Amino acid sequence: MGRRKEDSPEPEYAFYDGDEFIDLGTKEQLQKKWGLAAKTLTYMAAPVARKRGLKRLLYRIEEDDE
Repeated sequence: MGRRKEDSPEPEYAFYDGDEFIDLGTKEQLQKKWGLAAKTLTYMAAPVARKRGLKRLLYRIEEDDE
């Protein structure tokens, strides 16, 4: 898996609880706002969390390079 370039912005994530949209922000912002551990957020964004049926998930927002 590639690393971010130092000058590139932090990726943003959409935070969902089931089908309900909860919030949008970087992992750091979501960690502070919702009191979740960094490891928890990383797990919530991983494909394995969706496969296991985790209710609270993060989806990375992809930016289009135009």
